[in-house]
Amino acid sequence: MGKISGAEILVRGLKTQGVQKLFTLPGAEFLPVYDACLREGIEVIGGRHEGAVVQTAEGWSRVAGEPAVAAVAVGPGHANGVAGFATAYAECSPVIMLSGTDESGLLGKGARQELPQVEMCAPLAKWSALVTEARRIPEAVATAFEMATGGFPGPVHLSLPADTLEQPVEEDAVTFPPPRWRTPGGGRGTEDGSIEAALDLLATARRPVLVAGITAFWSQAGAALQSLVETVKVPLFTVERSRGLVPDDHPYCFGDGSAIVNPAAQMIHYADMVILLGDKIDCRFGWGQVFGKAKVIQVCPAPAEIGRNCPVRLGLAGDARVVTEQLLAAARQRSWQDRTSWLETLRQARREQQARVEELDSSLETVPHAIHIAGAVEEFLDADSILVFDGGDCSGWARFRLKARRPGGWQASSVLGHLGCGLPYALGAQVASPRSRVVLLTGDGAMGFSVMEFETAVRHRLPVVIVVANDASWGFEEYVQRNWFGPDRLVATALGNVRWDEMAKAMGGWGELVERREDLRPALARAFAAGVPACVNVLTRSTPSPLTQSFLRQFARRRAQIRQAAETLPAAGEPAAQAAP
Repeated sequence: MGKISGAEILVRGLKTQGVQKLFTLPGAEFLPVYDACLREGIEVIGGRHEGAVVQTAEGWSRVAGEPAVAAVAVGPGHANGVAGFATAYAECSPVIMLSGTDESGLLGKGARQELPQVEMCAPLAKWSALVTEARRIPEAVATAFEMATGGFPGPVHLSLPADTLEQPVEEDAVTFPPPRWRTPGGGRGTEDGSIEAALDLLATARRPVLVAGITAFWSQAGAALQSLVETVKVPLFTVERSRGLVPDDHPYCFGDGSAIVNPAAQMIHYADMVILLGDKIDCRFGWGQVFGKAKVIQVCPAPAEIGRNCPVRLGLAGDARVVTEQLLAAARQRSWQDRTSWLETLRQARREQQARVEELDSSLETVPHAIHIAGAVEEFLDADSILVFDGGDCSGWARFRLKARRPGGWQASSVLGHLGCGLPYALGAQVASPRSRVVLLTGDGAMGFSVMEFETAVRHRLPVVIVVANDASWGFEEYVQRNWFGPDRLVATALGNVRWDEMAKAMGGWGELVERREDLRPALARAFAAGVPACVNVLTRSTPSPLTQSFLRQFARRRAQIRQAAETLPAAGEPAAQAAP
């Protein structure tokens, strides 16, 4: 057999792990890699900014339910890519970022565009490494996939020097490990005694809820989860990646687990038992305060996370899907009754939210409100549609009104709140699900971060529909400034009234401006019918969403606490008060 280069080894290694798409912004080090992709049948999708490239890969991953690969150039390209790497870290997404470097022998000597790439990614990565031997690339790639998908998923980084990718190796000296991350039944269950103990607790609960979190999605627990709630007759909420794992219109699913955007979720505080499936107890759950006095059963793939920040009655260490299947099998051996009063309480909260939505929607304002945008978009969605959210008030109102329909169909930077990721997420989602209707609802501030990726959509023929709620301001910050300092003390919150629709047309897509509420639905109909990337630019009245109002209250409480603490400090030069012995 002949020799093959490190670039060919890399591409074959990726293909062995199941990779069919490579997201990138071209860099000189990876030119041999792109050439090898042509031979091996891996599609290369090029973006306009490395941060967006990594986020596009993440958006693809969130819909495909598999790890994604992005390649960025040395130094500045890597630095730009770290922004996307950070969202994958915060959102627990299995993204593998490959970065080029100068020749390995020059590293540490002030090489061309050299940065400490491995060290930059290490705090955010499940694994960050430099690969300097071409024959070791396949094992590094296999390990990267295994690390990215194990436990709580997350990003992995590999730096690959230019000489490593050019290095020739005897073909018969290279072995390609099988995709260990795809091992059937590879998820770990929990002890049978813990399963029975969990069901014993559930059987005595009067007001139980089940909250499905991040790893419930990545473990593909949806089918088992739906059967479980139907069997034990327990109301379900979904958060983050698990939105849509069981559709919101299912009789036992009560939508988003965030009490800020879903009044029904406020009832979680009054539950007497909470089963948290596949997630951590962190700020999203008020470090456990959201659960009130409930007994908590935490199912988690990372044992160290069980009971961290909040005591739990029972911890079940294991894969979310496998443990759900164990619970389901054991639950089917018992009889379960509806908790009629508790379910009716939740249904009433849901009816009240719907009434509030209808009240807002029926307002006679001419200038569109973000709630009107969400309602108009709803009319064009089906069970396979994918919703992407970006920005503050726009996404806050949209989450208040819209429903999650399918796994991977509800995308946002919910944990990190990273502005500008919406358009890249939408592109990745459209690549992963070409026949789905992908809709991005974004504010004008967030749109400005990654608007040039619209050209990426045009170039790759990705017919995403973008709806911009354009109030020409940083709405959240303006609202806070008005309340804290007064309307005459606004600083750096006003934005220009950008014609996003004209920009879309200039890049080869569809664009339309909407100034009146009655023109919104016809404009959306034309955008969806265009068959090309489309942008509907809606001039919108700035209105703080429930999310913004909640954050303002939180910040106000913190400011008051800080001021109160400051008032108790001794004046300069005075001795501190001594505690009594």
